[in-house]
Amino acid sequence: MKKSISLALVFVMSLSLYSCATYLTRTNEMRDKLATIRIGMSTLQVIEIAGQPHSKETLLWEDGELIQFYKYITEYTLDGPVLNSDLTPVCLKQDKVIGIGHKFYKERKKTAKKILYP
Repeated sequence: MKKSISLALVFVMSLSLYSCATYLTRTNEMRDKLATIRIGMSTLQVIEIAGQPHSKETLLWEDGELIQFYKYITEYTLDGPVLNSDLTPVCLKQDKVIGIGHKFYKERKKTAKKILYP
């Protein structure tokens, strides 16, 4: 009986470690993909490189134009919900990349007139 409990415990621990390692590999791969995205690329090129984003956010910018942030998971979260700090935003305006990263996102969010789709 003790042996079967020990084996079950080892199995569960192994499965947990495998899940963590898999998630870490995926986030590292996503960071590598996002590193290839350049200013001026189209929305379609971003999706071809990085796939569909985890989430999107659309803002009405100071000049009256819409800007959209595609957010990709690039940090490892052991448990709980995916936080904004776990995501790397790619900013698109008129179907072109105009910026990437948290600093760009925070600067644009401050100057946005309105958040349209959180």
